[in-house]
Amino acid sequence: MTIEQQKTRDLSETARPSQRVTPPAGSTSAPARPAGLGLRDQIPRIGLSEYWYPVIAEKDVPARKPVRRRVLGEDLAFFRGKHSQVAAITNWCPHRNASMADGKSLFPGTLTCPYHGLTFDEKGTAVAADGTDLLVEPARPGGDHQVRLQGEQDPAPLGVLPTRVRTRRSEPVAVCGTAADIPPLQAYVEGGGTLVFGCWSGYRNRNHWCYDAAGKAFYEDLVGVRVADFTVVTPGEKSGMRFRGSGSLLEAPIFNEILAVNAESTQVLASYASDYYSGEPAVTLHQKGRGRVVHFGSFFTPQNVSALLDALAIEDPLAIWADIPAEIQATVRSHGAERYYFLLNFTSTAQTANLKESVFDLLGRQKLQGHTEIPPYGVLLVRRGERR
Repeated sequence: MTIEQQKTRDLSETARPSQRVTPPAGSTSAPARPAGLGLRDQIPRIGLSEYWYPVIAEKDVPARKPVRRRVLGEDLAFFRGKHSQVAAITNWCPHRNASMADGKSLFPGTLTCPYHGLTFDEKGTAVAADGTDLLVEPARPGGDHQVRLQGEQDPAPLGVLPTRVRTRRSEPVAVCGTAADIPPLQAYVEGGGTLVFGCWSGYRNRNHWCYDAAGKAFYEDLVGVRVADFTVVTPGEKSGMRFRGSGSLLEAPIFNEILAVNAESTQVLASYASDYYSGEPAVTLHQKGRGRVVHFGSFFTPQNVSALLDALAIEDPLAIWADIPAEIQATVRSHGAERYYFLLNFTSTAQTANLKESVFDLLGRQKLQGHTEIPPYGVLLVRRGERR
């Protein structure tokens, strides 16, 4: 029923004598107002959602810290949007019902939940979680939250690995680990592979329930360490790490896990260099079979990833045949002895790759060598190796 229909019904009811209330004989009190008489009686105490209400002065919404207000019986968290305008989303995180007003605006136009780090934009859309490609979408009314992998065309969320080494969609999300994931990973490592996990790995099961201390044993046995403590690096604070044998201080941003070695075959690759946990393990390597497992206790940056690759003595496989700018995303596919390289320029300026050997340009149908320009938002698809 619309408001106009309700108003019409109310007016018609006032004209019915049978609806009028007469006080008892001898009573001096005014007659009680009949229920349903007039539109005003139909307005809920908390108000109507179709109207505008003043809630909070713009000057009272800080740049970094959200503010909680109750409007029409619903708790909302007010924060600054991408262009400094005031935005509001529900105060209750759809993941575990934590209060978003207790979180922070760590990045422009977003609000991060203080519990598990789910990050939402000003429209209430989940844009990042745990620094991985995992997205947890807001719950539908009466429904459960949904989990999906972020598409490759979306911006990289909050400090994930650089494009060349980011997780493929077909691989499991490390933060949601189960004991059933371990056998293939262990077989890969024992066969000579190198496996790298970032912080928050193995925290939750597929239903996003957090493990207790005993529940993470399957993961800790694989990596040879446990997380003894953790802390958030808030905006304005600095946290660093140093790799063994290097004097360089590298950034360890956003989140720090303080690690404790629990296996003799585990060695410390890097230690934290600041705060109360200075000197404690930040990056570890667990020798397992012919391979090794790395646990990286902070968020990745291009600089600390480069130091990690150096510590693992892993060379850039592209450097053998080409010098490719960091702005270029490179993906390789193979078929027998042939290697196919997809070089994607997502920038608005031309990028130059130096091809050290002759390769075949599959799009231009020509051989290329030397300095080759990839136009803005352009693609270069080349083949190395001779066809048989």
